[in-house]
Amino acid sequence: MAEPPASQPQTATTEAATTKITDLDEDSLAHCATYLSLQDLSNLAMTSKFLKKIAYSDSIWLHRFSLRWPLEMLSSSSSGVRQAYLDWRTALHQFKFADPFVLDLYTEARHFDNILLDKNDIIFSQGSIIRMMKTDSFLSGGSLVRMSDHNARITCMRLFPLNETSLVRSEIQREENVLVTSSCDHSIRLWWKGACHRCFRGHNGAVSTLSDKLLGAGGVKVLASGGEDGTVRLWSLSSSGKCGQQALKATLYGHQKPVSLMSVAGHKPSLLVTMSRDSKVSCLAFFLSIHFLTPPEFYFHVCTRIFLNSWGSQVRVWDTNTSSAVRSSCCVGMTSLPGAPMDLKCDEALLYIAAGSSVVVVDLRTMRKVNTVAICQPKLYSFAIMPSKSLICTGGFGNRFQFELKVVVSLVLKLILEILHWIHRALLWDIRRSQEASKPKAVTELDGHMGSVSLLHMDPYKIVTGGLEDNFVNAWEIDTGKQTNSLLCNRPELGNTNIGCSAMAVNACRIATASYGESQGLVSFRDFSCAVRPTSSKCNDDEEEADVWKFWGTQTYSDSDGSNE
Repeated sequence: MAEPPASQPQTATTEAATTKITDLDEDSLAHCATYLSLQDLSNLAMTSKFLKKIAYSDSIWLHRFSLRWPLEMLSSSSSGVRQAYLDWRTALHQFKFADPFVLDLYTEARHFDNILLDKNDIIFSQGSIIRMMKTDSFLSGGSLVRMSDHNARITCMRLFPLNETSLVRSEIQREENVLVTSSCDHSIRLWWKGACHRCFRGHNGAVSTLSDKLLGAGGVKVLASGGEDGTVRLWSLSSSGKCGQQALKATLYGHQKPVSLMSVAGHKPSLLVTMSRDSKVSCLAFFLSIHFLTPPEFYFHVCTRIFLNSWGSQVRVWDTNTSSAVRSSCCVGMTSLPGAPMDLKCDEALLYIAAGSSVVVVDLRTMRKVNTVAICQPKLYSFAIMPSKSLICTGGFGNRFQFELKVVVSLVLKLILEILHWIHRALLWDIRRSQEASKPKAVTELDGHMGSVSLLHMDPYKIVTGGLEDNFVNAWEIDTGKQTNSLLCNRPELGNTNIGCSAMAVNACRIATASYGESQGLVSFRDFSCAVRPTSSKCNDDEEEADVWKFWGTQTYSDSDGSNE
């Protein structure tokens, strides 16, 4: 009997059933999306139209609101629940609430040199002493950490990621920061958890400044410091040993005066920009020549203006990748500007230099001046930029002085006319408009200050201004220039009612101010992240008109600005 033929294997292939993410139920996807961060939701919305619809679901934003503010009700606006949530969050970042969490710490009656906010930790220095207050534990009996290893005034304080040093031991620690300080005692110290872990020595004088970022794009990071000895020194933060042996990588020479400012380029992390004062010819002869031609009430102001411009600023650019040996000179660019140095900031390949009474933009690739974007006579007291919005803010005096000339007897007095229109307040400038004008013109004035505006902060939501002679710190909408809040930084316990703010730090919805009087000092911390009672905006008391945008186009907020909610 013949055997049945063996069964042939199936040659026809069947398509395996596949399930795409778009086949899933929208409610199920929206529920999963509630576990995403704000940044992840923003990324999800940019993936496809379908996922954008999911990311914009009302259930997600109602859930986020109930977690953040469990006792409040979110009223849906015409633009949707998501926009209502973002509007509330924006208002918190702009300090538009009257009931923030407030914590006051009284200290000794001494000037505050520096203050920083590291999440909920406040770090400040008075003289040679550094103190750190952990706001999360302070009310429950936590102690104030005192760090006193320096024996002279602290000149600069910076925060850097712990994972860029040799101190990191686990993944959990990678979110922490280390504190680096410089001092007039010729040393630099690295602090972590309230203790000094490194001490770097090498400058032959006071260490005046530290780089705003660490140099290098790879695993080895380098810290730059500038001193009154005119040198720039590079330090490796990965060196071991408490005394920082062999940490000094290079010493850069070129400045003839103390190095007062430095910043790391954005487009190339190995480029370091440094700035120092550059002396000019004395103007004593000119002072004497105008003494007999100037009314007495103007002579002081004329001399002040001339003195401020009798100094220049020297800017040098260093390529730290080529500095392999001590005493090596790796200067790849240099320029000079009139006026004493005030501040400098890098944004990609552009360098913003505030010196004397103006802010100048220099292209780091060519070292050529691009434009003058701000002029604030007679002197700049503070300066901040927000490149993403093409905005610059400058601080001057708080009141406008008007003078009248009695007699004009010489062409020399034309110089005095410039003093008649000193801008004595914080001013906001649009970089794009300055590029088309022969002389830059401010787009709005942030008025209402007393004395000089020496403290400035800018972020995508707000501008915060203050000064040593002003009892209040003011907050403003960055898009409209409208004032959102005015925070008192003085208390009767200080022994003097006419006290302003000597230091200020802002981080997202938090602000810390420092003031001191005759009897004691005060560090005041405010956290608006859980505030619920809006302020009565004085901008809307007598106005019912829509917001007038002072800048080009309507500015929009992203779902995340890279800061904590």
